[in-house]
Amino acid sequence: MLVWTMEQLQIPVNYSVGSTLSFGPSGTFDKNNQFFVYECDEFDRNFLHFSPEISLITSVDYDHPDTYPTKESYLDAFREFGEKSKKVIAWQENSAIFDEKNLTILHDSNKNITLPGEHNRKNATLVIEALKNIRSGRGGVRNISSNKLLPRIRTTF
Repeated sequence: MLVWTMEQLQIPVNYSVGSTLSFGPSGTFDKNNQFFVYECDEFDRNFLHFSPEISLITSVDYDHPDTYPTKESYLDAFREFGEKSKKVIAWQENSAIFDEKNLTILHDSNKNITLPGEHNRKNATLVIEALKNIRSGRGGVRNISSNKLLPRIRTTF
């Protein structure tokens, strides 16, 4: 959703995601692009190999017991990932995992988003919050909360 939105805003973006998208391949790279979006997950502790500028945390639900034998070891990995991120944007129900110094806590999905399903509206709210934090070389990202793009934000499928 973030990649699609950035492309709609004409913000050049490199990306790597877990599946082919309805609007493009599963990844692109152009050395001239300023931004890279990586859809990583916690399996095999893969996400701990990165130090993101901004991390969007959609949810933290204990998973992958083959990698994380306890819920606490799972949460510790997310804590470590949060420490490696310059900025973490997470929902209130997951906020206690992360250090407050680099955390933006979201409480409710944006009521102006007309996507079906609360899950999609929450993801779109994360995207909007991320865009508020991105500064492009062209003077920053415009405020999309009032943009006509907002109701058209869509999922990747």
